[in-house]
Formats: sequence, C-alpha cells, structure tokens
Amino acid sequence: MKIRKIDHSEPPPMNLLLLADPSIEFIEDYLNRGETYIAEINGAA
Repeated sequence: MKIRKIDHSEPPPMNLLLLADPSIEFIEDYLNRGETYIAEINGAA
C-alpha cells in the first residue's frame, strides 16, 4: 500500500468524500483549505 498526497490538478475521490459529508460545497471548501491523501494498492485507490 502506498499513501500519497494528491495534486490539485487530480480529481479528488468524491464518492468517498461524499460518504463522510454529503455537502459538495463543504467538501470543495475542505479541499481548498487542506491537503488530500489517498491510499493506493497496486496503483488503484
């Protein structure tokens, strides 16, 4: 497993983020204010 920070040019894992918070507006705010990391196994998140 590899954990890495996603670049702002990459699309975030919205399906996963929407499970934690159903508000797209809030998620976009979180993404703009913070850093997003994903875990990948064999190149797949």
